Amino acid sequence: MPSPHQYLPQLHQVPMFIILFFAVIIVQSADALNYVNILNVTDITTSSAELSWVTPDDTSGISNYVLMKVVNDDNTRNDTITDVGTTSFTLTDLRYHKIFTYTLVTNGTSGDTLGMASVTFLTLYNPMNRYAIGAVAIASTIFLIWIIFFILGKKCNPHRDNSARLKKIFLEMQQKEKEEKKKKISSHHAPMEDAQF
Repeated sequence: MPSPHQYLPQLHQVPMFIILFFAVIIVQSADALNYVNILNVTDITTSSAELSWVTPDDTSGISNYVLMKVVNDDNTRNDTITDVGTTSFTLTDLRYHKIFTYTLVTNGTSGDTLGMASVTFLTLYNPMNRYAIGAVAIASTIFLIWIIFFILGKKCNPHRDNSARLKKIFLEMQQKEKEEKKKKISSHHAPMEDAQF
């Protein structure tokens, strides 16, 4: 029984220009992507980062880009970019020292998804994070309010500084009264003591 392969043309029997023609078509179709396939990240700080990409040579079939923030395999944020010529996007309000994954989806004019690209990065560590700064600010504010009330209290009540002196005078007056009472009592008992002798 004859083999089916014997009816196929052998490679050395096919003219070289036909092989080159199909090779060029295959390479061109592979290079001519109609979506963003590489997403880069630069300028990473404690709270921001810059995403950038290269747009396809032909953007006529692109409707928009959707930038998705992915956390634990869940999409938690969508930013739609309608300018298909845009090549960058600035991320802000990020948490310090945290891993983020973003995916850029290229949508076609017919409503289909043409392709996507993702990138994962770690924001920088911030030793003086906002919680520590907030705690210091609150403590400083409370201390400042206490100082203001203390100063205003002295200005509004000038006799407050004399309270110790007035207390001392009051105690001295009480002591004198006690001494006078003792003298009166001793003067009443003195004739009785003389009579006993």
